[in-house]
Amino acid sequence: MSHRALAQSANAPDRAWASNITSAPTEEVWLRLAVVLDLFSRRVIGWAMDPCIGRHQVLSALDMALEGRVHHADRGGQYARGLRRTMSLQVNCWDNAVVESFVSTLKTELVHERDFPTRESAKAALLEFITQASALGMPHLAVGIITWFHTHLPR
Repeated sequence: MSHRALAQSANAPDRAWASNITSAPTEEVWLRLAVVLDLFSRRVIGWAMDPCIGRHQVLSALDMALEGRVHHADRGGQYARGLRRTMSLQVNCWDNAVVESFVSTLKTELVHERDFPTRESAKAALLEFITQASALGMPHLAVGIITWFHTHLPR
């Protein structure tokens, strides 16, 4: 899926999501953070933290994003087709720009500004950043420089 097609599919909340993994150093080990963002609202809708990068971490972040949503299926193996997966091409730096921007802000405002003695201290700080970013909203041009909160108000 092209960057343009991905952006066009994000014309309302919960239509298109993007994800990425980043790292935060601690005095113990590196802590890896997987995040899932709603491309319309720019809201973090799922995350998982672990010292190791792996499939389980990505799936945990996706599970959190899916939490509270209903997906009914029969017993057939084809039920998983309800989610459409796309991946960036190696040469296309714009495909994941929304998440890269969030990760850049996270690293600039938190990770590069603090030293974390333990994984738990890093987890607590990352969780606080994610929670505040979601609660306060991150203004952006795609929705007229309004916060995600305003995109989720009842109509």
